[in-house]
Amino acid sequence: DGDASGGSAGPAPCSRGRFSPVPDSIIRTKDSLAAGATFLRAPAGVRDWRRCVAACCGEPRCSVAVLQKPEPRSCYLFDCGGAGGRDLCSFSQHRGYSTYSL
Repeated sequence: DGDASGGSAGPAPCSRGRFSPVPDSIIRTKDSLAAGATFLRAPAGVRDWRRCVAACCGEPRCSVAVLQKPEPRSCYLFDCGGAGGRDLCSFSQHRGYSTYSL
């Protein structure tokens, strides 16, 4: 629908609603951190996917938001970007969690 991404940098993925949701997926934290990814923060009071993605969008280095759905609901933000656009994070299937990659 009218996506004119052309060759210009254009708006960030967040302003265009561009993120990839993966239900029943969790970041493999230890493996991802060992590969060079960075845990950024777990914003307090964020308990739904829209606010979790918005929190990630508010962090310049955030590329992955993870939402824990079972109580207590929590949001975790990660920088998974490596040199040359390489993805430093690995994921596993895990019920009750969803990941959102920007």
